[in-house]
Amino acid sequence: MKNGFTLMEVLLVITIASIIGVSSVVMYETTTNVTKEEELKNTYIDIQDAAKLYMDIDSNALNSFRENKYLNVPISTLESNNYIDSDLKNSVDNSKIPSDYVVRIYVALKDSKEYLNSCIIKRNGSSPICVSNSEGNACGCCDFNITDNNKSC
Repeated sequence: MKNGFTLMEVLLVITIASIIGVSSVVMYETTTNVTKEEELKNTYIDIQDAAKLYMDIDSNALNSFRENKYLNVPISTLESNNYIDSDLKNSVDNSKIPSDYVVRIYVALKDSKEYLNSCIIKRNGSSPICVSNSEGNACGCCDFNITDNNKSC
């Protein structure tokens, strides 16, 4: 009777350990990316909530909304009035969320009933591009036509 393992047994154990290790790394990366995307969605939702609060408190903004049925609130305005932090980061790529983004608060219709909705947009020349709808997704927001930059969910 011999003591020790054969070469085949050692290679089999190394192969299984390698497969488990690679799978773990892939699963960790996937989970981390999903978590960062969810964090970004929550940041966009928080920014929109801050804009709604700004509209409720600022009488000029509220009057403008009542008159036009929509209001554009630049993120820079929310930053300068301390409704949001001025150093908010995009958790996916760690870049600063641009101050020139605009939160649009508007009256939308669903089943013939009006409700308050919002989204975040950026200007690309004359055409706005959806950054985030009210659920934090970059798709189909502000009742804009669907484009490559404003895809349907």
